[in-house]
Order: sequence, then structure tokens, then C-alpha cells
Amino acid sequence: MNKICKTKIEDGFYRSILEVLPIVCVDVLLVKGDKFLMGKRVNEPAKGQWWFPGGRVLKGETLREAAIRQARKIGCKKPIIQNLITAQSVHFDKSAQGVPIDEIGIVYWVDASGAFKPKDNENSSFKWFKRANSDWHTYLLDVLTEAGYPG
Repeated sequence: MNKICKTKIEDGFYRSILEVLPIVCVDVLLVKGDKFLMGKRVNEPAKGQWWFPGGRVLKGETLREAAIRQARKIGCKKPIIQNLITAQSVHFDKSAQGVPIDEIGIVYWVDASGAFKPKDNENSSFKWFKRANSDWHTYLLDVLTEAGYPG
């Protein structure tokens, strides 16, 4: 097993990386019954929008490990990965670093077993949805369509 690197990248250097390379991220479609969880973002990219919980993949971390970490980060104590839904390129005109950002978004379906109250510092609130909203970002709509959730 590889050692997972949790070293924070200095802001200026990270901005330089964002200007030339896409970032690999794992998003989780957390599902409980017939509902899926979305968080309302407090930071760019997608500030003020409903979005899947997720974030960057760390060096030395497998994609499945990243998905479990992201689910646990918001309070899901017993995440169960069901399957990989999709991998897509996503472009954002804004980022927290002030430059446009390209992301490779890898999305896992994760069963959220057991009771938990979602919470983290990247979202102002969380909400369980039964269907997609037609005004959401096309990336979200594409993922939810692939997962079988109507729009």
C-alpha cells in the first residue's frame, strides 16, 4: 500500500498548477433509499450551487479510498461503495485561487448506511433530493442521468 501524502500545497504554487494541469477529483453520489445528497457550496468553484460532496484525490490514494474519505469527511460513518458511475472532464471559469480550473471528475455511487447528519466546512447546508433540478450544472445532470435519477 502506498503512503498517502497530505502535505498542503502552497497557494501560489497551487495556482500555477491549476493554470496548466487538470485536477483529479472524486465526487460521491451519496444515496439513502430513493434520495441522493447534495451540498450547497460556500467556495469557488460552483459557489452557491448544489453539488456532490467530493474533492481532490491525494497522492498515494486509490480512487475508492478517496471516495470513502470524502463520504466520511461529511459524516457518513459507514459508506459502502456500490459502483463507479462515470469519469468526466469539467471546466469552471472561477476557482478559489482566482483562475479557471479544469477537473477530471470521477463519481462513485455510495450507499449512506446508518444515520448521520452531513456537515463540513465546504458547504453551507446539505439536502436530500429525489430528482435533479434542470438548472443544475450539466456535469451534475449528466451524472444523475447515468445514475438513473430523473431530471
